[in-house]
Formats: sequence, structure tokens, C-alpha cells
Amino acid sequence: MNRKACIIGGETHLSEITGCIGKGIDLVAVSVNEDIYNKHFKQYGIPNYRNADAMPENHALDLAGIANENDLKFETVQKCMTRGMDVVVDKPLCITRNEQAEIEKTVSRLKKDIIMLLTLRGNPSYMAVKECMDKKMIGEPVHCHIRMSVQLKKEQRPPWFLD
Repeated sequence: MNRKACIIGGETHLSEITGCIGKGIDLVAVSVNEDIYNKHFKQYGIPNYRNADAMPENHALDLAGIANENDLKFETVQKCMTRGMDVVVDKPLCITRNEQAEIEKTVSRLKKDIIMLLTLRGNPSYMAVKECMDKKMIGEPVHCHIRMSVQLKKEQRPPWFLD
């Protein structure tokens, strides 16, 4: 049985999300800005809600993908879990230690699953390094530091993204 999912926010990782449609995920609602909707979701006929709070009322959702503004993620994560949804959230999960402690309490109390959207885990280069380590093809690692260079694309980012 497919999971009924929604997306709240989203400026990145959208191709990874839409790539899951039909592979155990039924994306039934989104709450994104209009240009993101037109580019990524309109073709699927998925409704776009200006107010994400209205989505659970109209759909039986059990999974939320959250990638909204950093200062709104805590509230959004809490609402989704309280409404019975498991959560996949883009980093950062929240912005204060108190928020993290509250999320941990909610996860424990409601027994909901929450995972971070860490898309590089499945990157073929990283997987190859892990395989070499697992097969002991290289010596025992004592330290690993990886940095990924990305373009900031200031002109394409919403104002909150650079705040």
C-alpha cells in the first residue's frame, strides 16, 4: 500500500521527491509557491494549498515532506506529527536546542518516524567509498571530512533562504 504524502515548502530536492511518485508514495497535496508548483507539480494534477494546515482536513495523509523556511520548520514538524504523519525534513530540523528537545519528546510520545533529507547518502561516489570500507579494501579510517561545493544561486533563492 502506498503512503499518502504531502510536501510543505521546497526549493530544492524536488526531483528526488517527484521521482518517488508511484514508487510507494502517492503525492496527494503540496503547499509551495506558485512558480515551484507550476514547474514541478502542476503536471501531476496535485492540488497546491496556500495554507498547509488545510491539507490534512482534505486528505488522509500519513507522510509529510517538509522543506519550508527554517524558522517555521519546528512548528510544521510538530503539527504534522501531531496529526499522525511521519516526517521527512530538510536540514536544519529546527533552529534551537529547546525546539529539538520538544521534537524528540513528540517523536517519543507519538511513536512517529522522523528522518532528515540527506540526499547524498545514496550518491554513487559515497556509496563506492562505503563499499570499499565495508569490504576492508582500504585501511581502518581514522577521519573523514567531506565538503560539497554548490552554487548559491542568489537570484533563484527566496529571501528567507539567505537570511
